[in-house]
Amino acid sequence: MWIFVNNLDVAEPKTAAAVKVALNLSKVSGFERLLTKNVNSALIAVPTLNDNVKRSFKNFSNMEVSETRNINPVSLLKYKYLVLSNPAESVEMLEAKMK
Repeated sequence: MWIFVNNLDVAEPKTAAAVKVALNLSKVSGFERLLTKNVNSALIAVPTLNDNVKRSFKNFSNMEVSETRNINPVSLLKYKYLVLSNPAESVEMLEAKMK
């Protein structure tokens, strides 16, 4: 399952901010088990890797933050959920990779 989010910026590199984001995402239909799956739950793809986002999610053992340009089909198979930040830019990057 995948979902697009407009913006995934966090003001400070705090795990509490990441928990808040994850809780909001888990309210979306189909993403209810986002926080209950122990390993390889979600790949969070952002167009440019923000240090605050990376550091906020590093305490989650079941989620990985990566740049959209680093996504490949094999890495997508590892995760149940895909969260793409900034849809316009992310889709543009993925289309460019396919050419």
